[in-house]
Order: sequence, then C-alpha cells, then structure tokens
Amino acid sequence: MAKNRTLFLTDYCLTPHVHIPNAGILCEEKKIIAVGGASAFSLDEPGLHVIDLTDAYATPGFIDSHIHGGGGYDTAKALEPDADINILCRHLATHGITTFLPTLMSYPRDKMIALTAKLAELVEDSYEGADPCAINLEGVRSRRPRREIARPAREIPPRAPSASDRPVRWRRPPRYKAPPAPLRPRRVPAPAACGR
Repeated sequence: MAKNRTLFLTDYCLTPHVHIPNAGILCEEKKIIAVGGASAFSLDEPGLHVIDLTDAYATPGFIDSHIHGGGGYDTAKALEPDADINILCRHLATHGITTFLPTLMSYPRDKMIALTAKLAELVEDSYEGADPCAINLEGVRSRRPRREIARPAREIPPRAPSASDRPVRWRRPPRYKAPPAPLRPRRVPAPAACGR
C-alpha cells in the first residue's frame, strides 16, 4: 500500500539546534516525520510527492503571543455572527506563524466575560493554518475601580491654634560652592649635591 507522503527539498533548513544545507523535510498527513540531508531520502518511494524549494529557507513555525487580529479578523469582534477566526488562522500561516494567542484588551466586565468565553470555545477547535492555543488578556485589572472603593470624606474637627501655626520665614538655600581645584605638584629643582 502506497503511503501519502510529501518531501520538501530546500537549500537551507534551520532547526533549533543545527543548520542543514540541502535539506529534506518528510511529511505524512501534515506532520513532519523526518528532517535531514536531502541525500538521506529516497525519491523512488511510491506515492511520494516531491516539492523542490530551491533558494528557500525552512524554519520552525513562529509563535505569536500577542495578536489582536489580521487578514480582516479582529478578536474584539469575535461575538459578531459573521466573525470567522479561520480568516486569521490562514492569514497568519502565510507569514510563517503556526501558533498564536488571540489577544483581548480591557473591556467592561460583561463584554470581557462574553469575549473570553467565545475565544475559549474557538481555541478548542482545529483550524486550517495557524493554531490558536490560548488567550492573552491585555491590561486586565484585578482590582475593583477606585470609584467603587472610595470612602466617604470624613469631617476633620477644628483644633485650637498652637505655637507651630506661626508663619515660617523663608530662607534662601545656601549657594553651591565648587570644591577647590586639586593641587598640582610643583617642580622643584634638584639640589646641587645630586650632580645636576
């Protein structure tokens, strides 16, 4: 039985540990199963589809940990009926991004909860292109807004005047004085007894 495999031949393959010139990348069912020198792979295998990528770089996929949208998709509009995250997944894959974290800004509480729930639901699915793996929440506040925790102003009772209430006379700060210049050594003529 013939296997459905694809072999990508490229001049430059960069892995996390080594640069492989004239490399081959063997894939089966959209997963990489082997990477190595092109001469290590047999081109005679039945069902093997060979793609020659001369003068191209093959690198591991990039991970974008902070993206609000792209290709016409906006993560803030995930609740709209016509919003399709597949647009973003395909768009990012064309730029070498294989994994991403859709990012949300701070919104009112109800909208934030609804958007987060919708994106969490979308992250669980599988997509063509880049894969959303988690959600990035940008600038989310963990405390209540200050207006909710403000205490009512309390009245300060009046007090009797004291000696410390007298006006203080303003004094000019002392002027800055530069430190004295360092002394330079003087040249002293040698005594006559030295023979000079």
